[in-house]
Amino acid sequence: MIAKGEVEMGLYNVSEIPEGKGLTLAGPVPAPLQLTTSYEGALMSDGSEPQAARAFIRFLANPDARAKWVAARLEPLGDRR
Repeated sequence: MIAKGEVEMGLYNVSEIPEGKGLTLAGPVPAPLQLTTSYEGALMSDGSEPQAARAFIRFLANPDARAKWVAARLEPLGDRR
């Protein structure tokens, strides 16, 4: 609706705002008003592939993956503390 000119501004997840579509990110909502979503990984006690699950969680949490999280406009947890 913003890109079509139907409204002047809106609020949406930063990671979901398409770039180059007639939209400009003005900035984040002030911290006291933000609602954040945290994702956690866990292994099931009866999982059939615990090594693969553990490797996947380590892959996601690896510091080398940080640039990919930031490129997707997601905030690694350490950035919010």
